[in-house]
Amino acid sequence: MRKKKVFNQVLKDVQEDGVCDMAAALAYYFLLSLFPMLLFIISLIPFLSLPQDMIVQMIDSYAPGDTSQLIEGNVTAYLDHPNGGILSFGIIAALWSASSGTNALIRALNRTYGVDETRSFIRVKLMALGLTLALIFIIVITLALPIFGHYILEFIQHFIYIPDSVVSLINVLRWVAAIIIMVLTLMVLYHFAPNQTFNFREGLTGAVAATIGWQAISLGFAFYVSHFSHYSATYGSLGTVIVLMIWLFLTGIMLIIGGEVNAAFYRTRKNNRK
Repeated sequence: MRKKKVFNQVLKDVQEDGVCDMAAALAYYFLLSLFPMLLFIISLIPFLSLPQDMIVQMIDSYAPGDTSQLIEGNVTAYLDHPNGGILSFGIIAALWSASSGTNALIRALNRTYGVDETRSFIRVKLMALGLTLALIFIIVITLALPIFGHYILEFIQHFIYIPDSVVSLINVLRWVAAIIIMVLTLMVLYHFAPNQTFNFREGLTGAVAATIGWQAISLGFAFYVSHFSHYSATYGSLGTVIVLMIWLFLTGIMLIIGGEVNAAFYRTRKNNRK
């Protein structure tokens, strides 16, 4: 009965809080933050000694439709002509620009709890920078672990024999580990981002909902774009940008809904204590 009440409350809050409007704003900020964030990530690639084809394969596996070509073009251009200066001032500027999307997410999560921002600008900005680093971490681990884990496993098999049954189990665990890391990172995001104090564990439900929802909606949208949509035929080169914006919009919806779930449970617990 309690879960049904919370579910109905989430549906009501999604309509009243204008989640789609907030997600549209997030998509705009995410788009502005995307390439600075990519610039920050690929600046670290030389330290990891990862082959360029592995990076391209990772992008191809997850980016919907022709969006992968847009992202790959920027990544490949940098990897072919790296600039050492980016690792000093440039990398800080890229991280600062990327945090604008996290700032927008902080404002959106404040709205899900119905609270105003009373923290200082410096504190919020530092928090946004820290959460941006956390989101970069989740992106790298969640997207890279299932792919790079395969290469790591092959490398180990050159030295020791691993039974096929164990290999199959490890292949499953690679995906499970990526999902668990994503849930934990979102718990950190939902705990620190809103101007509302609550227990760290209380962010678990929303983090799980956002993780499962994002995985499902990303796979579903990628399948739709690959098999049914005709954005490129209709909009030409703009079709790629439109697909990217829709994907970021859907991502924003799931992140906000995760916050709405946490806020609904928070209000329910608060009312039960009265």
